[in-house]
Amino acid sequence: MSDLTPGAPAPPPPQPPATPPPIRPRTLSQSVPADPVGWEIIAPLKATRPWVLLIAILTFLVAGILIVAAIGIMAVSAAAPKLGVPVGVISLIYVILGGIYIIPGVLLIRYASAIATIDAAPRKGLVVAQALQHQRAFWKFAGVSTLILVGVNFLGIIAAIVIPNFLAATQGGKQTRTVTNMNAIANGLEAYHRDHNGYPPGETIYAAANAISPKYAGDISQRDGWGEPFHYSGLHCGSDVCSDYVLASGGRNNELEDGLANYSFKREPTHGYDSDIVMRNGVWMMQPSAKASAAAEPLRDDAAKQAETMKRIRAIATAAEASATDYNRYSKAQSGDEVAGDLSPTYIKDFPFEDAWGHPIDYHGFGCGSGGACQQYVVASRGADGAWDAPDPLETRVARKSGGFPDSNYDGDLIYSNGSWVSAPESSMRPVR
Repeated sequence: MSDLTPGAPAPPPPQPPATPPPIRPRTLSQSVPADPVGWEIIAPLKATRPWVLLIAILTFLVAGILIVAAIGIMAVSAAAPKLGVPVGVISLIYVILGGIYIIPGVLLIRYASAIATIDAAPRKGLVVAQALQHQRAFWKFAGVSTLILVGVNFLGIIAAIVIPNFLAATQGGKQTRTVTNMNAIANGLEAYHRDHNGYPPGETIYAAANAISPKYAGDISQRDGWGEPFHYSGLHCGSDVCSDYVLASGGRNNELEDGLANYSFKREPTHGYDSDIVMRNGVWMMQPSAKASAAAEPLRDDAAKQAETMKRIRAIATAAEASATDYNRYSKAQSGDEVAGDLSPTYIKDFPFEDAWGHPIDYHGFGCGSGGACQQYVVASRGADGAWDAPDPLETRVARKSGGFPDSNYDGDLIYSNGSWVSAPESSMRPVR
């Protein structure tokens, strides 16, 4: 049975549900209500505008100075192309730094411009949002820049520690190689001297090397650790040989501080890698300070200095005796400087020019025949006070045997001749065996 009444109209068909309108993303102007902020927020922001403008102007000023400096550096380089510095790289760095300084300036100007339009804007909240977006971009840039600067500074600290040590090790290695090469040349020159009774003449290292290599020195290096040729000069030369020579390196800068002939009696240690390294007759005249012969620790009392001085005198005497064994005579030298050329480095590697008090050690060859062959020698120190105990010549004091003095007397002269002490502390008055 139907519910419809006969003659009644039919009901309308059901309608589908209405489709909702699409959801569209809201723009900044739609997402910000008309006035979301009050003047209690706007007023402090407006107060920052003068300071923001000042900082922006300063960043542009710094950027301009850097770019102008880059142009100036390039102009100076064009006027003087042999400055020896990477001008292009420095100019590029200045330009990059100038560009980096422009970026925060632009962001701050945008921020200040947005704040300036707040009063005239119908929707102040929108303007505040735009200003804060520029401020956010500025602080993001500042944060990233800070992290980069911290990293660069950290690397700079590491480089400041590592690079000098690396350079010092590199330069120190070159200095050591120089000393090694000079020792090899000196050994060859001494071997040449034994055969020819003199050193090879010449004013260049090539002349000396041709004379001693390969017979006396093998395949020697004629260059120092920096790759520069050694300086050589034969001194006091006769027709075929010279009685002395000077061998030198100009150091890292390859510039001699004085003429070779003037180095004959200099013995000061060098400081730095540009200083000269000089050898005369196998004896170091100027040597790197770290390699200069000296006591490992400073001697603090006269007793220790006296013992060290006696040790140095005996070392010279031992070398003189060894030389006499080979030549059947003692050196006719009349000073420590002079005998060093005869004994070092063949018989004594590091000749002690001074006693432990810093006074020169004296040497005299005497009892010499017409040919200069001496039968006696004396090596002496003036003691702590630096003054001789008697005005007589050393040869006279050797002849009369000055004798011993109390061990507590550190001013007493220390005199050694032909294998025994002539004047020394009483406990030491015995021949060296």
